[in-house]
Amino acid sequence: MGCLWRLFKFALFLVLLAFVLKAFAGRWAMGAYLQYRLGTEVAMETLRVDFINGQARLENVTVANPMVFPNGVMLRFSHIYLELNPAALLSGRMEFRKFEAQLEEARAVLTPGGINLYSIKPFQPRESGGNKVPLPSFYAPEINVSLGEGVLTDLRRTVPSEKVFDFRGKPAVWRDVKGLDRAVKLLIEEITRRMELQAAPVGAA
Repeated sequence: MGCLWRLFKFALFLVLLAFVLKAFAGRWAMGAYLQYRLGTEVAMETLRVDFINGQARLENVTVANPMVFPNGVMLRFSHIYLELNPAALLSGRMEFRKFEAQLEEARAVLTPGGINLYSIKPFQPRESGGNKVPLPSFYAPEINVSLGEGVLTDLRRTVPSEKVFDFRGKPAVWRDVKGLDRAVKLLIEEITRRMELQAAPVGAA
């Protein structure tokens, strides 16, 4: 009986270990993918995945300022909810039946060298030639993002200034979005519009 109990505890430990490793590996892989696409550090507290129903929920996601800007958080999401089309995944496409997010805070930093929001990878000139990493195509019939607060910090003068914006109210909704870069550019354009900053042109991803 004692031997069976020890075997049961060992099996239970292996099951729990597998769940922990799966959650950690999934969170690490998602963070690494987003960091590669954005060109700056991305972190998340938890990643919950329902493989059967093709659902994922990223919680407490932060996007850091690019390296050339002061250390700090540029975007902070309380959650990002995704519902994928499993049939599209089999074809190597990332197609979302639902894409909803809550952006709690957006921080724009103005320096003599530029704006942090426009210094991420989707706004940079595309590299020509070389070995490019193949990426799955991205499509969302609708993206719905609720916005919370915006903070604009101006470091171009001797005495820095800061202005806070209340974004709460009507969420931002975009339809027929093709490409992750396109989705990111639309979000940044919405943030800068609500901060009354001159927006960079949004190009196709």
